[in-house]
Amino acid sequence: MCTSDQWPERESAVFIAHNIRQYQSGSRNETSSRAGARRSTLQVRMNQAHASTKARVVEFKYNWSIENFSFFSAEPGVPVTSLPFAIPGTESNWCLKLYPGGISPECDGHVSVFLKLLKPKTPEVVAKFKLYLEKNNNFVGDSLETGVHNFSQEEYGFTKVIKRDVLVQRKSGLLLDDNLVIICEIMLSLGLIDNRFDNQVSISRHADKCRANFVNHIHDIYLKQLFADVTLLVDGKGFLAHKAILAGRSPLFADFFTNNPTKTEFELDDIDCDVMEEVLRYLYSGKVIVNNFVMVIKIFEAANVYMFCDYNLERVCEALLIAEIDAANAADLLIFADNNSLENLQQAAIKYIIGNCGEVMSTPGYKDMVKSHPELISKLFCAVVPHQSTRVS
Repeated sequence: MCTSDQWPERESAVFIAHNIRQYQSGSRNETSSRAGARRSTLQVRMNQAHASTKARVVEFKYNWSIENFSFFSAEPGVPVTSLPFAIPGTESNWCLKLYPGGISPECDGHVSVFLKLLKPKTPEVVAKFKLYLEKNNNFVGDSLETGVHNFSQEEYGFTKVIKRDVLVQRKSGLLLDDNLVIICEIMLSLGLIDNRFDNQVSISRHADKCRANFVNHIHDIYLKQLFADVTLLVDGKGFLAHKAILAGRSPLFADFFTNNPTKTEFELDDIDCDVMEEVLRYLYSGKVIVNNFVMVIKIFEAANVYMFCDYNLERVCEALLIAEIDAANAADLLIFADNNSLENLQQAAIKYIIGNCGEVMSTPGYKDMVKSHPELISKLFCAVVPHQSTRVS
């Protein structure tokens, strides 16, 4: 039996090599384990790119008036052709072809309308078009629309636009003084493709988020009444605010502060406390949170007086008022819309009054409107005429 110092040299070498391999193996496993642990905590960020591809197109509108329509032949296959017209930015010439008796006997008494490419005569002109018949001199009825089509020498369009016997009836509203007006909207491919990277997409999203955070921070400062340097006094109640914010939102307040640089209190005697509170909420947050149309009107009027009113506030108030229209306030809101040039609100009020005329006409607001704003009654009458004519078949 040999002691350790008596081991043969070869056996000693084998023993040492074996232990070295075990150590290296264990070290690799430990390193791998630690690396795995590190990898599990790494945050991987994926880079992105945004790109867009679009076909370049041009849009063109052509109005064609056919006078003395009833004198044109009603025989199938006999066309009436418009003057040729060119679409700017292209080398193409076109014309419209009207078949008063249909393009063929199979049209069963319908009027046909076709679009024809005159030049260049190649199968590579890609386009689509939409067709209207003008009604009551300015009201355009329902449209007909083709899909995308490769135009060459053949004409392309609609075999059954409208029955001729319906068209010629006076109540159709389509033949004013025996004149037919056809409106054709063409969308034509220029044969070009635009490719671009939309790097602005990610930038704009980031900018939107930053803008939202900024507004939230400003509103938070107002709610916590931090760093206020001016007090607005309304009916004895003080509203803390910031000169920089007020001056930035209103040239009137900017003038106040410029002319009175050391003054820190301003009394406002033409606005209510609850209205002032909502106006300040809008100035600091961009939001209007009310569910009362009277309050919305007061906010709108106060913002105009103090020159706080901007396009966004106008649109917000208008949308809130449209949502609040009912029989009791429809006439009042129509007057308000007319006085403040709020076109969307005016159209919504007119539409509501026409649809609920019996209920609205019995209200005090409508009776007052008849006396104070007779011109609005004229607007209602003008709106009723085409509204009723659309129901005639």
